[in-house]
Amino acid sequence: MSLKDLTEKELDEKFEMFLFDMDDNLEAFIDEAESQGYKLDYSLRSLTDLEHYLTKNKVDQDSDDVNNAAAYFGEVVRKKYGGKWICSLDMKNNSLYYGKPVISGHTTPDDLQLSPFDTVLLYIINPRKDHFLITIENDLDDESIDLSDIKLDE
Repeated sequence: MSLKDLTEKELDEKFEMFLFDMDDNLEAFIDEAESQGYKLDYSLRSLTDLEHYLTKNKVDQDSDDVNNAAAYFGEVVRKKYGGKWICSLDMKNNSLYYGKPVISGHTTPDDLQLSPFDTVLLYIINPRKDHFLITIENDLDDESIDLSDIKLDE
């Protein structure tokens, strides 16, 4: 079942459960990572250890570690840059993240959303060094892209 098949009330309930369980899930996730020698202390530097943990443990798209890694990454962003977790329910302007927990308010403009879940899944599908740091850098760079030179076929 797709998130788009759920009602807004059902999505909100799933989001509230995500928030309710997040601290306990993160504590267990961090303990497991630290038992393997990784330091997850909510610093930007720890995102490199998060990458190594995901790679070494061969975390795949169906693993519970995806949710935990996404929550961890989101909390690093939220603690460092501000913002808050919201459930993205704007189908018209942001259907890509519809129904997902996202970080909002961490950058200008305020309506920009960061999806930690999509960021983690992208890393799992196509690992690259400093993926999480590059994602943050790209997300926070408010420089507009000049598209005036692009000729559209009409």
